[in-house]
Amino acid sequence: MDKAQGLILPTVLIFLLIFSLLGISALTLSQLQLRMSQHALLAQKQLQTAETGLRLGEQNLTDGRCLIPLQNYPWQTTTDCVFTVQQLTGHYVIEQLPSPPDVYVVAMSRRHEHSEASVVKTALYYRITAWLTQEKKPIIILQSTFIKVGQPCNKGGKQVKVGRLAWREI
Repeated sequence: MDKAQGLILPTVLIFLLIFSLLGISALTLSQLQLRMSQHALLAQKQLQTAETGLRLGEQNLTDGRCLIPLQNYPWQTTTDCVFTVQQLTGHYVIEQLPSPPDVYVVAMSRRHEHSEASVVKTALYYRITAWLTQEKKPIIILQSTFIKVGQPCNKGGKQVKVGRLAWREI
């Protein structure tokens, strides 16, 4: 009986040690999950803000201030087009891409007050690039290819629709 009483104390201490380690592990796991969810929330916020910059660039295609010659990265030194959403600052540029000669857009035009007729026009391709910066370094870069109606032309080749053609994160 004396030997059994002597084993109870070490056994209880071992169980307390195991439960303490399990508690510490659970707290560490909770902290890791909290950090991961905060990171995912920040990434989603950055993506939405950069998407806002893309839409702003698509709306301002006719603004010559943001139109730059076709070039590769980096664009930071060539733009004055800045946007701020949710305390995040970003930039965007618009580049006109070479349009394929055999691509056209069917646009509607009003000839009379109550009738519409379709007119075949060239398709103008633009690449809009938006990026967010943090300490003068880009943290997220988004690009979209946008099609706009150009000048009247002869019908031939492939018909495309006006609007966003592609979207990607770089």
